[in-house]
This record gives sequence, C-alpha cells and structure tokens, in this order.
Amino acid sequence: MKQIKRMAAFCMAAVLALSMSVGAFAAESPSAQGIVISGKTADADGNEVQVTLAEVTDTDAKAKLDDTNYLKEVIGDEYIEGMKVADMKDVSVPEGTPMPVTIEFEVNGVNKNTKVVVLHYNGTEWEKIKVDAVDYRSVTATFESLSPVAFI
Repeated sequence: MKQIKRMAAFCMAAVLALSMSVGAFAAESPSAQGIVISGKTADADGNEVQVTLAEVTDTDAKAKLDDTNYLKEVIGDEYIEGMKVADMKDVSVPEGTPMPVTIEFEVNGVNKNTKVVVLHYNGTEWEKIKVDAVDYRSVTATFESLSPVAFI
C-alpha cells in the first residue's frame, strides 16, 4: 500500500511539473506596435473600396508625436493624462476614389468604452479627425484625404 501511495505521489508531481510549461503557449499580448490590423471602407458613392495599410516611413511625422506637449495641443480637450500613440499607419485607397471615405479599422484591444483619438498628418501638421464609432475591435472615422494616420 505504501508503494502505491509513493507511486501515485510521484506521478502527480510529474504531471504538475509538466503542466507548468503549458503557459508558454499562450498568445502574446498586443504591443504598442501593430495593433491596427486592417481597414474596410465605402467611398463617397457607397462603393466598397480596398484600404491599404503600410508602416509610416515619414520620420518627421513620427517625431512630432513623440513630444507630449505637441500631442496635448493637437488633441485639445479630449487629451487624458498618459495618452500615447498606440499605432501609426500610412493609409491609402486606390487613386481616383471619391472622397470623403469612412474607414472602419480593425484594432486589437479596443471596445466601446475605450477612449480613442485618431490623428491625420496633412503633410506639415497633425490634425484631429472626428471618430464616428468605437466598438469591439473597431474604430470608424471619416477622412477627406489620406496619409499617415495615428491612433492615440
């Protein structure tokens, strides 16, 4: 009887030790980069249009948002202490697409209670874009023109 108890205890210890490694297979948490996955839109005429997202290469545009005071100035009254750039994408639609376009972005980590600010770079300065809707993994905004877009 004593040997059976020892064998059972050994088996339980082995199972416990092996189960400790299971946590290593969990999915990664979203990082501050790469949380905007995709976008879908309809143009001003209601036709479905392909949205292309690329990494922002404009270093001047990126650098401006590194300054917290500049970020506060652009966001204005909607700024909440601790806000920062979650992701930045160069957004485009096919040439000749009638503007404005309303784009629904798939964004990891947001829900209807998340405070989201969308900024658009007009070539010289960042400007705040009105957010039409925020829902589970979704941020919708309307753009008169496209270029780098930042999600705060």
